[in-house]
Formats: sequence, structure tokens, C-alpha cells
Amino acid sequence: MKILFTKSSLPLSVAILGVTGEPVSHVALEFPELGIVVQSNLLGIGLEWSSYFREKCTVVYELDNCMSSLTQDKERLTKTLDVYENDFYDITGLLFLGICTILHKYLKTPMPKTDPARFTNTFMCTEWVTEYLDGAPDETITPYGLYQKLKATGKWYEVAK
Repeated sequence: MKILFTKSSLPLSVAILGVTGEPVSHVALEFPELGIVVQSNLLGIGLEWSSYFREKCTVVYELDNCMSSLTQDKERLTKTLDVYENDFYDITGLLFLGICTILHKYLKTPMPKTDPARFTNTFMCTEWVTEYLDGAPDETITPYGLYQKLKATGKWYEVAK
């Protein structure tokens, strides 16, 4: 399994990049053995062919732990998808995180640990990926923040471009 940190020319990606000032706006999981990418979109969790996903998005960072097996990945993926089945993208959470990021960036306010306005049955890309990886969603981490956190653990290796 690989974790893809991406950006694109779509308006939401451009807005996220502008607000955060970070090099990535999205995170998705790729299962090369299956040839698919599992990602969140405005309609919920979506599966796409890896080749199609990589054509429409620019992969800025790619991490691989080289330790996961397809059997483990399938079990964890099924469990995580069951949690997020029929859920929608958390637009209010995205706005909340954007406002908090701006306040943190310019006024040095601390980033909150949770999103008090979070609706149940909604999620952002980082929430479902952290749920998959850790068993608990991180409601207030940006995709780039997640990249930095994972890379710092020493368990994930950057894939050379």
C-alpha cells in the first residue's frame, strides 16, 4: 500500500493550497497490487483505477511502508470502508480547518485537537486515511501535516520519483 499526497488544478485543491500555503491538498491510498486508489471525494469514498487517478492528479509525495500485506490491507480497508459507507465529505469541517489554519498562520493561535462543529456521518480525506492507519480519525490535520507526521515516524519511506 502507498499513501499518495497530491494536488490538482481543480478549484477546491487550489483553494486548499492557497489557504494552507502547503504543497499538497489531498491524500489517498493506493493499492498497487489491485491497481486501485481509494480516496474521498464530495460524494464519499471512491475507488478509481490508479492510472486514471495519477493522470488527473499530481502526486507530490508518495510514501510506502513496505511492510503491509494485501491480506492485511484488504481487512483494514473493508473495516474502514464499513465505517464511512454512505458518508459525505465534511465541507463544514474543511471550512473550520481552513479558518483555524489561517488563524494559526497569521495570529499564531494553536490548532484545535478536534472539530467541535463536526457532523456525524461526514469526513475529510485526512480523517478517513487516519482512521485506516490508526483506527481513529484525526479531525484537524492537513494532508501535508499528515505527510510530515508519517515521515517522522520512520516507518514510512518516500518513493523516489
